[in-house]
Amino acid sequence: MRIVSALLFITLFILGITLLERQTVDKRGPASFLPADTVMYLEQQDGAKAIANFKKSRIGGALASIDLRQVLTDAEVNRGTMMMVEGAAAYINQLQSNKLISEVLGKKCVVALFPERSWSNTAQSLEEFFELHLVLISKPRIRIDFLEGLISQYSDQIQIEDVPYGNYLIKRFYLERGVLSVVFVEGYMIASFEERTVREALQFIDNKESSLAADKDFKEFSAELKGAERVVYFAIDGLQSLAEYGARRSTDLKEKAILEEMSSLKGLTSIAYGSWRGGATINNTFHVTFDKEAMDPLVREMISTKSSINATLPFVAKDVLFYYWSNTLNIRLLWEMYVAEAGSNDTEVNNIKQIVNDFSGYEIETLIGMLSSSVGVLLKQSERKQFVPIPDLALMIKLNDTEKVGEVLKRSLGELDINIQSRKYKDIEYFYWGLYDQESLQPVYAIHREYLIFANTLDMLRTIIDTPVNGSRLISSSGFVKIDPGFQKFNNSVCYIDQASLLNHLTDLFSWSSTLLAIQDRDAAERSKKLVKNLIKPLFYGMAMYKKVATRTVIDNDRIIIETKTEISH
Repeated sequence: MRIVSALLFITLFILGITLLERQTVDKRGPASFLPADTVMYLEQQDGAKAIANFKKSRIGGALASIDLRQVLTDAEVNRGTMMMVEGAAAYINQLQSNKLISEVLGKKCVVALFPERSWSNTAQSLEEFFELHLVLISKPRIRIDFLEGLISQYSDQIQIEDVPYGNYLIKRFYLERGVLSVVFVEGYMIASFEERTVREALQFIDNKESSLAADKDFKEFSAELKGAERVVYFAIDGLQSLAEYGARRSTDLKEKAILEEMSSLKGLTSIAYGSWRGGATINNTFHVTFDKEAMDPLVREMISTKSSINATLPFVAKDVLFYYWSNTLNIRLLWEMYVAEAGSNDTEVNNIKQIVNDFSGYEIETLIGMLSSSVGVLLKQSERKQFVPIPDLALMIKLNDTEKVGEVLKRSLGELDINIQSRKYKDIEYFYWGLYDQESLQPVYAIHREYLIFANTLDMLRTIIDTPVNGSRLISSSGFVKIDPGFQKFNNSVCYIDQASLLNHLTDLFSWSSTLLAIQDRDAAERSKKLVKNLIKPLFYGMAMYKKVATRTVIDNDRIIIETKTEISH
């Protein structure tokens, strides 16, 4: 009995030590080897598996089926560009099948970008800067000693040198493009083309408080994105410094202007993204943090819009292709920003003021005051067969003064000498352009439930009016409920896309365009048809695996949160 007890004790002891070691290793993540001012952090769980799953997916199969050379030939791409594109594609395929790359991606793989250091001046361009400041941190699926053995297989082709650094051994791999420094520590592999970044990473083992893992923003994001298969994090101040660095060294005037514009970005502090899959749904979350006090006053006002309940939801039918709503379209603020940029005495500004006054009878500021910041856009498959496959479209704008806006519209259209007629549908008056109304393409508008509704067909207007009472609402359909990220919560914007149906519609539109082009240029039409057949159709077919997408955005104090759910097909 005592032997059994002793064996049980030893077993539990060994198990306890094993669990303790696991907890110790798992507690230290890749961010523990990085400085708090890290500019970029990209993390992928089980990268080899993610690549394999992508290759087996519908989109992966569709991309593999595309004859790249034929597509480039049909597009009349010059030989130099063709060779460059084909070379890049071949290189990517080679990386995907490389056993060493597969093991390096491992259980977890991180690519991070260090900020500017005292030795950074050796880089003469942004490309060189990235090469010197990027670091790879990997947790291999196999034991480190096995990985070292796998790497040693390349020793005949590559010169390898061992360099002691404190308690660690840095391996230098002398490659054609430079020296790659690699160190193995605590189950991780750390590598960079600049050894000083590797050495700096090792310093955080004893200096945890200064690492990225201890940074306030990063800790909050990491906690909220726990379990994500993919994580992306950017420190905006680091990106600004990087843009300044690039602008000082760039000789391209256009590139220099863009970098200088980026470096002047005010107020944003960080951006984070996480993605994970749950069954037939992909979940994505974006977090953008900002400092309001550092922002331009007009921009600060724009992002101070409080979230609200979306009153357009009842009008949205379940068969819409695309739907977007936002309560942040502050027209007054946009006008003020335009005037501030152009100058209050600018000729163009004064012309716009005069035109608006002539047509509406109101000053532009008064007219803007009649409109709310809530706006919605709807796109729906047309119920009618048409020569041009244009979908039904509607724009909805919430009004602060329905009576005055109705008068302004009648007066403005009269000034433009547009023949407008009116009729009623279910006691709701609508106005259409022409001598009589028809269901096919025809501009129409109505004011209904405090919303000004513009539509390109009478069918679309009738659908909007009927949907709240006929039980065909999007938010009530079973297909939408499973990907609803919170459309009925307080939001600043929402967006829904029936991507599979929309891509199918776009394919028809591209095919129609090729047919129309044949009237003017037969050769161009033939090239267009080939591109549709060899590129557009397979690409859209693959992308249609992401069937439906729903997104909500909310501004919460010093953060913008974007949540997205995507339904995928197998």
